[in-house]
Amino acid sequence: MLELLLLRHAKSRWDEPLTGDHDRDLAPRGEIAAGRMGRLIREQGLVPDLVLCSTARRAVETWRLAAAELADPPPLRHDDRLYLAAPARMLEVLAEQGAGAAR
Repeated sequence: MLELLLLRHAKSRWDEPLTGDHDRDLAPRGEIAAGRMGRLIREQGLVPDLVLCSTARRAVETWRLAAAELADPPPLRHDDRLYLAAPARMLEVLAEQGAGAAR
């Protein structure tokens, strides 16, 4: 059976008003939380076969910090269509990019 895991980006910064939404960094507490999520993914045996990630900076940073906690991080594909994507769009990208992945 196929298994889909969704990981939302960690807490992002809001203290730089001139930074566009797509380019917002993680807040310090978001950086800590992203690492914790990586450890939880590892400890629970939930390491995916493939990661599809938005191109938003906070999403990229979240996965980078989470993946650093994994012994063997899975392949990663960035797709700008995932930024602010509705569920139907996410499934579309998954159908197109996720061939061969069980999780």
